Amino acid sequence: MGIMNSSTGNTLCVFGPHELIDLEQSTQLISGRGPSAAELGPGKVIAERYRLENCLGKGAFGDVYEAFDTCSETKVALKVLTATNEAMGWRFRRGMALARNLKHPNLVATRRLGQGRGYCYVVMDLPRKAQDLSSTLDLEGRLPWQEAVSLALDLLAALDYLDRRGLVHRDVKPSNVLCIERRGRRHGVLIDFDLLRTWDKSRSCDSGIWDAAALTVDHSGSAGTPMFMSLDRIQGAAASPADDTFAAALILYKMLTGQMPTDGPDAPRTLRELELARLRPCPPLDDLIPAEVQRVLERALAPHRQQRYPTAGKLARALSKAAHAAGYSFGRNTTVILRRSQLDLPARQAS
Repeated sequence: MGIMNSSTGNTLCVFGPHELIDLEQSTQLISGRGPSAAELGPGKVIAERYRLENCLGKGAFGDVYEAFDTCSETKVALKVLTATNEAMGWRFRRGMALARNLKHPNLVATRRLGQGRGYCYVVMDLPRKAQDLSSTLDLEGRLPWQEAVSLALDLLAALDYLDRRGLVHRDVKPSNVLCIERRGRRHGVLIDFDLLRTWDKSRSCDSGIWDAAALTVDHSGSAGTPMFMSLDRIQGAAASPADDTFAAALILYKMLTGQMPTDGPDAPRTLRELELARLRPCPPLDDLIPAEVQRVLERALAPHRQQRYPTAGKLARALSKAAHAAGYSFGRNTTVILRRSQLDLPARQAS
């Protein structure tokens, strides 16, 4: 459903359960100049409805703001596309179109995609009492292993949901995971669907670190964050759900230790050094981490794809069993989400 505002020329695309968005009609949003940082900021009103407040973060595609929806009188998260090349704009629209049908407690909900003159934006839920995992780790360092495993299971449940729908996130990292206080514990919620795409085993383009289309425009087309990429992706293989799972295992390692496996005096500074670092065994964890959990993580971080857990669901099951064997019982809500990820059901087709 598109609602045209005749005075401003803004088109608002409202996502409903059976609505289709004609993305080809929005080509003009990337053919011209996107809004600059000076044009955005607190007090700026988008689409005569969303008043920008605090900037929550900046990325390659655009800036994310806390905004006030003057129609519903609620706080939302609003991302404005600031990238100006065609490839990045196309990827942004593709990711948002795929995200509109996603409904899972560990995925942030997408509300609307809107388009103005020279830019587009997406409106998402803004969870209360939320902080991204990267900021949490900066403040707290390593987390208790029980909490780290619980957050990892939340993340794996979200990835399993995407996998069953033939989707790959491609940018799983701590700054794209929100920690939300709910029912007496922190829950993990995956955000940022800019690079979300369908997964095809036969795909030969849009692979590895660089999108093929982006290489013809400029060098801002990095399809993900190299430090959280598997060896396969660093070497140029197409992104797959197994690579999202590897990134989740790296996040678990960082939650358990407060650092990355590659940190230290010999930390890689180039992609070639990172490739060589991925071939080395994962550094051992200390005795504070149960041996059962350590064994699961060691396999999850193995250098080659065939050595690792093939899916997020299988890693979640192994991690859950290891935690139970170490004497940890999960809360009721975690157990329910984990059971959903264990159901051997075919992927539900998006409406």
